[in-house]
Amino acid sequence: MTKIPLKLYKTSGQWMIYSYITVMPHGVHARPVPIKFLVDTGSPWIAISPKDAIKLNIPILRLPKAAEHKTIVFAGDKFERRLLSNTDLYLRDEKGEVIKINLDSISVLKPTKRISEKIKHIPSVLGCDFLTTSKFRLCFDPSNEEGFLEKDE
Repeated sequence: MTKIPLKLYKTSGQWMIYSYITVMPHGVHARPVPIKFLVDTGSPWIAISPKDAIKLNIPILRLPKAAEHKTIVFAGDKFERRLLSNTDLYLRDEKGEVIKINLDSISVLKPTKRISEKIKHIPSVLGCDFLTTSKFRLCFDPSNEEGFLEKDE
């Protein structure tokens, strides 16, 4: 069994779960720095926020626009959905070993208006497509302050 521990942080009095993931796209020179992703089962996609796209040095304007769901509303703001294809994600399991997951594409959010202070605080999200493609189960027990991803070998 592979188990990936998640980090819990309190926001507005409730526990939220996060995973630190290094994003390495093929064909795009990005900075290999870990990004803090909010685990969001309400999101259909993994999505990189504008602030994290800048941190990773992803050339958002050169990425192709999504064919479906071209614009989305997230955290009350409207974004254009761009696609970063053939991307490796690196996570650490409970033993500290690196787990590599390849996704055909992940969304990168481009604001449709000027970046405001509010947009700068929007997190990247780890959506349901990640859980489905990588075959992980989400286990979250806020009463015991525990969260992890797991899957059978």
